[in-house]
Amino acid sequence: MNAFFVYFEEVALSSRAKRQGWHSMYLAQALAYHKGGGVSEQVKVHRPFYSLRSRILYAFNRFNRIDAWTVGALSLVVEPITRLMHGTVRRSAREVLNTARGFGMLWKDVPCILHSSKTLTFKEFGS
Repeated sequence: MNAFFVYFEEVALSSRAKRQGWHSMYLAQALAYHKGGGVSEQVKVHRPFYSLRSRILYAFNRFNRIDAWTVGALSLVVEPITRLMHGTVRRSAREVLNTARGFGMLWKDVPCILHSSKTLTFKEFGS
């Protein structure tokens, strides 16, 4: 089972590979083009929701409780404030609205996130 709909799947894969004895390598000569937010460009309201949801789930299933709650608090309280300030400074009503909607979705999903983090096991993360 993949615990993440989108975002953080590469972090979970890297972590799982390391636990199984694999090593990551950096190839300086490799070139790649990544259009950031290519698919999610069309659904900007959902981007912060899915990204932060995956971050919080990863933290609760990989970190100790204090660190996981710290990630959760920063993601749910501090980050929306800074993103809303960023949109305000840029005078972008659309950015502020999208940010507010995305974080609203995240706050509504907190009970589900907490339930998921309690029911997921390391085995489901592929360890």
